Amino acid sequence: MNSFKTDLNLMRKEWYNAFYNGDIKQLDYLEADWFISTNGKKVLYKQHQLKRISEIQFNSKNIGVKRAESDVIVHEFNDIACVCGKAEVINGEETTRINFIENWVKINGGWKLQFVCFESF
Repeated sequence: MNSFKTDLNLMRKEWYNAFYNGDIKQLDYLEADWFISTNGKKVLYKQHQLKRISEIQFNSKNIGVKRAESDVIVHEFNDIACVCGKAEVINGEETTRINFIENWVKINGGWKLQFVCFESF
């Protein structure tokens, strides 16, 4: 039987939930120590990303963020996984469309996000 942390889809949902709700403790747990994020213009390392998120004021407006993904492709290679696709992020009346790529690595039997790249289209 698989544990929660070995299910890539559940870990992805947990990461996005933590990200959109500003839960830096959960993000810290779900990300590899060498985590990197980029939007194609700027690169953020884990500590900078967590610091920036902690400075953002999260309120009830942010809690209603919805994410719908399409054209998602998942490739797993033993303890490494690559996920790519398109997403619509809906926050109130604002919709942002992005392409994304995620790299996940299995550490001590559980998935950790090591890299995420996203770009608006």
